Amino acid sequence: MLPSQGRETGSTPVSRSRREWYDNPMSEVSKTPSLETKNPADTEKRKFRWKNLLQKLSVGRKAEVEPTETNEYLQILGQKPLDSLDEMLGLPEDTNEDLGATAVVWANDYMDGETEERLRFLNINGNSIGIGGAGIFVMLEAFKVCRSFTSIDIHPTPVAVGRIMSHLFLEQKQFEDFLVALSNENDVKESLVSAGLPEKYINSAVEIIKKAVQQYNDARNPKATGTAIEGLHVRLRDRKNLLPLEAIRIHYAQLKDLAQRGKLNFIQADFFWPGFWTDMERNVPEMKTANNLIFLTNGLDHVVRSKALLWNKWQSVGKDYLIKEQQKALGTVIADNFAGWDHSKFVFTLTSLDYELKLVDKPPIFMFNEQGDLVVQS
Repeated sequence: MLPSQGRETGSTPVSRSRREWYDNPMSEVSKTPSLETKNPADTEKRKFRWKNLLQKLSVGRKAEVEPTETNEYLQILGQKPLDSLDEMLGLPEDTNEDLGATAVVWANDYMDGETEERLRFLNINGNSIGIGGAGIFVMLEAFKVCRSFTSIDIHPTPVAVGRIMSHLFLEQKQFEDFLVALSNENDVKESLVSAGLPEKYINSAVEIIKKAVQQYNDARNPKATGTAIEGLHVRLRDRKNLLPLEAIRIHYAQLKDLAQRGKLNFIQADFFWPGFWTDMERNVPEMKTANNLIFLTNGLDHVVRSKALLWNKWQSVGKDYLIKEQQKALGTVIADNFAGWDHSKFVFTLTSLDYELKLVDKPPIFMFNEQGDLVVQS
């Protein structure tokens, strides 16, 4: 059995302190136990299969990318078996897991035009780390050279979809071929099963991929009414959302190269749990000293996991307070998890709920200054 975050045989999957933190996300959190490798022999088999696949499918690489050693710890995390969300949260098996739409290729967040330009201006030569399987692909716009791409989500669906897309990047020479393969519902379903996605998520995952492909095709069709591409967004009548498939199209060669070099990993873990980043610092120390873009997606929605709570806060305290609270919550997460990552930029997008509430203020970019203090770039 491969590493499993914060879990031991016969124990409750999530500690009491972690459960309390979900109930009160603004409070101080404690650290989760380190990841453990339960079966070294099984781990070695997986490493061998991965390396063998890379050797068979490896082709020419971009000249501007310097070869760097592949981190086996990230590869192990990127191959470990998937758990259902109730297992990850330590909830009863029959718990209602409807904590909001899971963004998989289909995005429910957006950036304004100025933020999009600020993203490109970053011109990073380093690593992309972030949440989910949608908007994170748009973050490639910030890179001069992306040395590694690590997607993390507590829900198994975006992780499974990311893993099958990673294999499609290896198999398909061009984006058009990739899109055709992603449109084959039967093959996608079979691949999700092979990836170990729990059965109860399979049909919804297939449907959301189908919806995303249809949205992309409509956006690229000049005859389609009410849908159009605007940069990295799709305009849907009176609103817009990020269009991850357009970002994948633009950066397809880079994603293919990352997959070939074992630098594209999709990991199931709780991004907001400090113990996960303690283990990352110990096992992937090069990331802490690198120039990273860390994508927090629609941050507060992920921290509190309740759109109803956001709506109630909007009704009771107003827009400005909600924005300040969002920045405060994300600032706390960054300070707890990434102290000393002074070369990194932390970016989050606005949610579809923000759009409905007309929270049009630009998403901030957090960073550590030379004194090691967390500041917001205005």
